[in-house]
Amino acid sequence: MKLEMKLRLIVLVAFSLFPAVCFGGNLTNPALSTQPGKVSVGVEFNRSNFKMKPDDDSWKKLDIDMDQVYLRGSYGLFEGNEVYLKLGTSYLDAAGTGGIFMNGDDFSDASGRFSGAVGVKQSFEMAPKVRFGGTLQYARFNGYEDMKNYVIATERIKVKNPRELTAAMAISYVGESSAPYIGAVATWRRAKVYDTMTMPPSSPASDSTTYKEDGLVSGLFGVEVFRGNLRGNVEVHFLKENSAGFSVSYLF
Repeated sequence: MKLEMKLRLIVLVAFSLFPAVCFGGNLTNPALSTQPGKVSVGVEFNRSNFKMKPDDDSWKKLDIDMDQVYLRGSYGLFEGNEVYLKLGTSYLDAAGTGGIFMNGDDFSDASGRFSGAVGVKQSFEMAPKVRFGGTLQYARFNGYEDMKNYVIATERIKVKNPRELTAAMAISYVGESSAPYIGAVATWRRAKVYDTMTMPPSSPASDSTTYKEDGLVSGLFGVEVFRGNLRGNVEVHFLKENSAGFSVSYLF
């Protein structure tokens, strides 16, 4: 199959998954890395769905949908090792049981907030054409905000300092033009949420709690397609987190 047809198939599969499964995005193949001394530059899109629970039981669990778009750059330090940086934007919708706002509405921030991630990969050959590897990634997001106006009051919810740490392991069969991989991914998440009610002339009343991941480990499956210096990737996470993403990169 020609490379152009394979990349078209990747995009088609990715977009067909998004409606069904809708923080740091696509990890790409943990068992493959940028060649030593080489630089890879690409673009990445990811749509994910996951749940977070509060420390305070008086708050509601959240079912979160997030879209992320990144520019990604990576550098191969030595054989089997890669470091990378991702910079981009993210959009967030959070639905609670009956809504998180006082009037029952859900939280939504589609303004496009700055986000970024740094990561490292390490892999080695287990057997001819079979590689095993791991990825460690830390992501930060710029925070989110939504507000509702009532007849005599205003309610504002802010999500501050959202961050996540992700570790993944996978095994991959590396063919001449493609490398399917399967493994597991664990994601630690934290975010501080503030709910402020303003009812003039009274002073604003505020409450807050910390949200964390509701389920740590998910499954990981993906396919990487490559020819020459061009590489395409489709990846899905399932079980505790449902996500689908794709990326296209070029090696310099």
